[in-house]
Amino acid sequence: PDSEILFIGAEGHMESELVPREGYRLETIRISSLSRRLNLDGLRHNLRAARDLAFSLPAARRIIRQFRPDVVLGTGHISVDEIFTVVKAARKMGVKKLVVTHPEWWIVNMSMEDQERIVREYDVILERCYAQNKGVGAGNGYLSNLPGNLETIRKIGYKNVLISTDGGQVENPHWELAEEEYLQYMLDHGIPEEHIRYMSHDLPCYLLGIEA
Repeated sequence: PDSEILFIGAEGHMESELVPREGYRLETIRISSLSRRLNLDGLRHNLRAARDLAFSLPAARRIIRQFRPDVVLGTGHISVDEIFTVVKAARKMGVKKLVVTHPEWWIVNMSMEDQERIVREYDVILERCYAQNKGVGAGNGYLSNLPGNLETIRKIGYKNVLISTDGGQVENPHWELAEEEYLQYMLDHGIPEEHIRYMSHDLPCYLLGIEA
């Protein structure tokens, strides 16, 4: 109830009206999409987008430094090189809670060596998920991540691993069933119960800023 909330949105978009109307503070930055049109209009559009980007990045940094938010930064679906760039910049700006989003997913495909390095250099949290889809051209269904997750915990250590189901896809079992199978797998393979609780309970509480 005593939290201070700041929204950051695009200048001139719907949030400029909706957020203040609900009584929340809003800061805006100017951003634009990129055009794929190979004509003069597309070129002009992309030049404006580049100009907006040049102004928006310093503006975003200024807002974050002034507000100093207690946030969790997730890296999302970006490449390994981009993850290192984002994490390095976030650490420089004082962001404390950094989560590398499902590094095992085939789109991210972060090697174990890179996972070890990013934990060692930046003390990030690795979100290791229950399963993943097979990938483009590999057919339907999902593949279990549990053996790879177990290897990560053993090599990197439980304190930097977040147990997650990411179970919103219809191919996956309901999240509570996936969670149960995930936790039981770790227990059956020798991970101590207190370590499992830390990865599945204490660490999420830390990220959310609530008591464990």
